[in-house]
Order: sequence, then C-alpha cells, then structure tokens
Amino acid sequence: MKSRRDQLRDRILAGLDPVPVRINGQGDGRGLPNTLSISIAQCNASEVLAELSEDVAASAGAACHSGGAGVSSVLTAIGLDESHARGTLRLSTGRLTTEREVDRAAELLCASILKSLSPG
Repeated sequence: MKSRRDQLRDRILAGLDPVPVRINGQGDGRGLPNTLSISIAQCNASEVLAELSEDVAASAGAACHSGGAGVSSVLTAIGLDESHARGTLRLSTGRLTTEREVDRAAELLCASILKSLSPG
C-alpha cells in the first residue's frame, strides 16, 4: 500500500513539474500518508479549486483551517509566507485512485495554476 501511495504522489508531482511548487511537510512519509500539501507563491488556491471543482477533488489551505478567513496559523508555523500560504493545495489519494485519475488531475491543476500565474 505504501509503495502504491508513494508512486501516486510521485506521479502527481511529476505532472506538476512545470509549476513552481513547494512541498509542505517532511516529504518523507511522516505526514498524513495519503495527503500531499503543496504551495505555489502568487497563486490563489481557492480560485484554482473553483475553476476545477467539477473535475478535481482537492482542498485549499490547511485541513484544520478549512473555511476560515485569513492565512492559516498552521501554514505560517511551518514557515510559509502569506503568498505561499494562500497558494496551498491539499491533494489526497485513496486505495481506489488510479494512475489515470492522478495524471488527469495533475494536467488540469497544472493548466489552472499556470493560468492563475500569468499576468493579465
């Protein structure tokens, strides 16, 4: 199960390679096993999720701060500046998640994030 989870995590990160992402947490498997937290400076995670709500199930910010106003104190405690904190996305996989789903999610997320980072 761990190798499958790691494979899916690596696959989504590879699909997001064109995006300047920061991986939050240890990145060594000591965090929540099926959840990947990434941050993108100058990106509005809520807008990205709104654009993709029909296609990608993901969340913005820290899990313990969902729906709150302002920047999560959890994200600032792990060293994120406001720009990265506002651009934080949480992506989760389950035992039934397929490689095809991960590839499609990465493709859609990448396009939406790059669009949000483009001037104009």
